[in-house]
Amino acid sequence: MTATVWKVPKPGFYLINVKNKSGFFTKTPEGRKWGNKTEIADAVQCTNYHLGGKTVIMVGDSEKGFDRPVGQALEIVPLNNPGHLKKGDTLKVRLLLDGKPVPNVLLKAAYAGFEKAEKKEPGNAAPADTKKKEDKPFPAEATSDAQGKAELKLEHSGYWMVSLSYKPPYPDSAVCDQYMYNMNFTFQVQ
Repeated sequence: MTATVWKVPKPGFYLINVKNKSGFFTKTPEGRKWGNKTEIADAVQCTNYHLGGKTVIMVGDSEKGFDRPVGQALEIVPLNNPGHLKKGDTLKVRLLLDGKPVPNVLLKAAYAGFEKAEKKEPGNAAPADTKKKEDKPFPAEATSDAQGKAELKLEHSGYWMVSLSYKPPYPDSAVCDQYMYNMNFTFQVQ
């Protein structure tokens, strides 16, 4: 594998967009198979998946360009300048699905090196391997409002990643049951 060196032509914000090839997977009594319900016999549940990520790189001191959508199916768009975030600041974002705001989606954010703490009830501590990942808190979590906006308090410096998983119904249940959008947005907090 060879590395590509990219020379920055001028100061400003650069958005790097990563998208995995979308597709269908279907659960069957024998396990997961690639394809939708019309292609797979004995389908139990079908998912149309979309995976992607985005990061922002600031070159110089710019105030324009960080808040533009890049055209991902489901996108996390920063509303305040991620190049100026410091420990204790709040990242404001908007979630867009095909360019329209998405309400009621949980965003979870963690910084590099963060380890999720176990929730322990006094006198009822379960072994770590019996806890679900969803039960473990993240350093920052927020749910998008009716305009698709959310705010995440960043209490730690370092590299951060905001993640979300959104699973709306698929429009034709004879073909598939649900979409699955798993998206990430990374940035650095000073």
